Parts: sequence; structure tokens; C-alpha cells
Amino acid sequence: MLFCILDGVESLQHKISAFTLKMHFQGINHEVASEVLQNTKDVTAEFFYLPLEDKNGYSMPSDDIQGYRDAYVVSEEQTLDWSDALILVIYPTQLKDSKI
Repeated sequence: MLFCILDGVESLQHKISAFTLKMHFQGINHEVASEVLQNTKDVTAEFFYLPLEDKNGYSMPSDDIQGYRDAYVVSEEQTLDWSDALILVIYPTQLKDSKI
């Protein structure tokens, strides 16, 4: 019986690891130092591990393209599909939102 319980725990851990954070970050051919890119990735990953209430503090206004948003499609005919996004415009600098 102990083997079955351990097997169940290992199976659960395997399933949980399948839902780890996947992040897409693009900074190609812009002569940005690799340390800066890695630091940006690390800080962004930390943001997505924040509680929802904290992330919602950076919500994307309806009249802007910058900020945090989550989107999901709900249909009785499909599995729930959702995504989280943090969109930041950093260049040109006049479009950068300093509140975010």
C-alpha cells in the first residue's frame, strides 16, 4: 500500500511540474548584454509568481496596450484555455509607462 501512495505522490509531482512557468521573451539582435536579458527574464518570472491581487495592481487599462492581463476562453465545447501577459513598451521611450 505504501508503494501505491508514493507512486501517487510521484505522479502528482510529475503533473505539477508539467504546469511550470513558460515564458517567451524576445530580445534578438539589439546588442543588449546577456546579463541584462537574463535579469529581465528573472524579474519577469518573479512577477508571474506574485499573488493575483498583486499582479492586478498592474492591470492593463482598456485604452492601453501596456500592463498585466489575463485572458481565457470559456466555451462548453472546449477545455478552458487561458494566458497571462505582461506587456511593456520600453522603446521609443516616450511610449514607456513609468507607472508600471
